[in-house]
Amino acid sequence: MNNVVIIVLAVLALSFAAAYVSVILRLVLMSEAFKNMANANNFLEEYIAISKINPKEDIHQENFIKFLSDSRGSAYEYIESVQAGLNKFIENAGPSIDYFDKFGSVLSTPLDLGMKRISMAYVELKELLPKENH
Repeated sequence: MNNVVIIVLAVLALSFAAAYVSVILRLVLMSEAFKNMANANNFLEEYIAISKINPKEDIHQENFIKFLSDSRGSAYEYIESVQAGLNKFIENAGPSIDYFDKFGSVLSTPLDLGMKRISMAYVELKELLPKENH
């Protein structure tokens, strides 16, 4: 019986030792990786200081701002054309959908479920437009 207890304790001690050594090795590797990262960070900071890179004078930022300014007119034209299309749809389909919402269907048909879905989508669509348009 004593031998079994000694064997179990020995196995547990060896397992603990192996886990301890594994953790220590990983910590050593991680500390080396952090040292390398700190060195790389210092190198980059020195490089930026030497080259005097100023992000405010970056040509890419200027080009992006120019692109935004140039595309503003196209964006407004697109928004206006989409709103005009939505208004046209509301003018054409709105009365039929409003009639269905108010009075329903005379006969219960399989199309009623579709009309209810169209009616809900129609209400959501109208909410996308500015309030003065509907």
